[in-house]
Amino acid sequence: MKTRAWVRRAAAIAMAMALAVGCEIGSPEDVSREVGILLAGFYANPGGRLVSQNSGAPIKTMNILQNGDRIEGVDNNGLVFRGRIGSATGSRATITLEGRTTAGHAGVLQATVDVSGSTATMRGTWIEATLYGTVYGQATVPTNGGGGGGNLVINPSGVITVARGSSTSFTASGGTGSYSWSVTVPTLGAINGSGSTVIYVAANVTGTQTVRVTSGGTTRSTTVIQQ
Repeated sequence: MKTRAWVRRAAAIAMAMALAVGCEIGSPEDVSREVGILLAGFYANPGGRLVSQNSGAPIKTMNILQNGDRIEGVDNNGLVFRGRIGSATGSRATITLEGRTTAGHAGVLQATVDVSGSTATMRGTWIEATLYGTVYGQATVPTNGGGGGGNLVINPSGVITVARGSSTSFTASGGTGSYSWSVTVPTLGAINGSGSTVIYVAANVTGTQTVRVTSGGTTRSTTVIQQ
C-alpha cells in the first residue's frame, strides 16, 4: 500500500538525517560548488500552506538563501533548514532541505524547482518519520542566464503577513545602482537601514502597507498585511 511505502521511505530518510546531524558544517564535504541556476527567494503558496501537512506549527512560507549549491531556508516560524541543490540545469533543479519542526520532529523537504524568467515554482514532498505532505510554492528569483544583472528583485515579495509591533527584514538584489527604500503608509511602519538589506519596523497598529525598493529607475514592491 502507498501509506506503508511512505512510512518505510520516511524511516530510511530519518535514519539518514540522524547520521547527517553528526557532520560538521565546516567540513570539506560541505564546500559549495557552482550551479547554473538561481533559486533564492521567498516561497509561498498563494492558495494556502507551503507544506500541506507537518507536525507542530504550520510551515506556510520559506525564505531560501543560496550560496552555490548550498541552500538555507528560514520558515515563517523562524526555524532554519539547510541542504543542497542536486541536479541542476538552467531552468530546473532538485533540492533537499533538512531541519526540525516546532514540535522538534526531524523533517525533509524534497522538491523540484522550475524557473521561468524571474518566477520559480517549487513542487515536492515533505517527509517526517510518521507522516508526509505535499510542497508547493512560488517565488520571485534573480533572472537566470546571461544578461540578468539588471533585474531588480525584492525579497520577500508578493503578499506577506506581519504582526503589529514586529520587525521584518527585506533584501534587494539585481538592479543597476544603489537601492532606495520607502513605504506608502508611514503611520503603519518605517524602514530602518540602507543598502541591499533593511528592516521594516511595524507600528503597533493594523493595516495594509507597501514596502518599495527602487534601483536604476525600476521599482519593486511587497504588500504587507499588518495584524
